[in-house]
Amino acid sequence: MAPRVRAPTTQEPRDCERPYTYRGDIELRDDVLDDVAGNVTEIRSLEAKAVDDALELFDALMTNDLLARAALAAWVACAVSSA
Repeated sequence: MAPRVRAPTTQEPRDCERPYTYRGDIELRDDVLDDVAGNVTEIRSLEAKAVDDALELFDALMTNDLLARAALAAWVACAVSSA
């Protein structure tokens, strides 16, 4: 069986259509590729925001823990010095 001849990367627009892009064996229209690129951008943005929110929450929890330890140590020191 003869190998398939690959189509060119882009071809001339047909009847006011946008050109096609070929990726492997899949033929994708450029507007579909634009939609995919937009979705990837949005996902990366949401991922960065989620990481930022997680780090902010961790910072708040650690600050609360450290302040609670300091308050307890101050209370113990005050109780020991007054006894």
